[in-house]
Order: sequence, then structure tokens, then C-alpha cells
Amino acid sequence: MKWTSTITVPADTRALRLISSFVLGNAELARIPKSFFNNLDLVTEEASTNVIQHAYKSDPSQSLDVTCRFDGKQFSVIVCDRGEPFELESVPIPDIHADKSKREPGGLGLFFIRTLMDELRQEHDADGTNRLIMIKKKPYKSD
Repeated sequence: MKWTSTITVPADTRALRLISSFVLGNAELARIPKSFFNNLDLVTEEASTNVIQHAYKSDPSQSLDVTCRFDGKQFSVIVCDRGEPFELESVPIPDIHADKSKREPGGLGLFFIRTLMDELRQEHDADGTNRLIMIKKKPYKSD
């Protein structure tokens, strides 16, 4: 079975629970092991929070779309906005072994997303639409 499902929510951190329920419900349909749900919830929350706080500067009058797509071989979560764009390559990979007091702030959310998902990419359309695409491929691994 293949499908695509999208939810549109206000750019407000109070919408994170709704986004979580939506993504985890779709993950259950895709038969992703429940052992991976916490990881999937974490990466979705990080991506959505980054859009709310950075792309939209916490402006709840804006909205973001979260799309789940399953094609039988991979499960994708796509977070879409029309806010301030950024480039994945501009966010340095943090040295997680460095003392916290010596580490530059930020970048841990993308580090977790890169680590927990099989693929991460982004797209910027000419109309100002930004997409962060996070993919988990079968066979699903929770480590």
C-alpha cells in the first residue's frame, strides 16, 4: 500500500502534539516498529520546532505543512514552510564529545535527525517553499 497524507498547522509550539500524533499514526500504518517511535517523534519535533522558531520567528499567524509518505520501501516525513530558508550545510556538525562549555550552541537537533534517519535533504522552490525531507528506509532499524 502507498499513500501520502498532509496536515497543516499553525506555526505554534502548541501544535507539536498534533504533529506528533499525525506522524506516529502514519508510522503505525507503515508498520514502523514501535521501538523507533521515540526517535521519529524526536526528529519530527526538532524539524517542526526549527521551522517555528527560526523560519517563522515564532509567528503563530504562519503555518507549516507536515506530510507523511509511504511507498512500500520507505517512510518519509516532510516539513514544509514558506519562512526564512537555511542550508543544511551551513549548520556545522557538533562535536558531541567536547565539553558542553566549549561546544558552540545549536546544531544538535539536525545532528539527531542526520543520525536517526537514513536520509535527510532539503528543497527550496522558486515560490519560496522550503522542504526538509527525512526518510527512513525498510528494513527499519531503531538504532
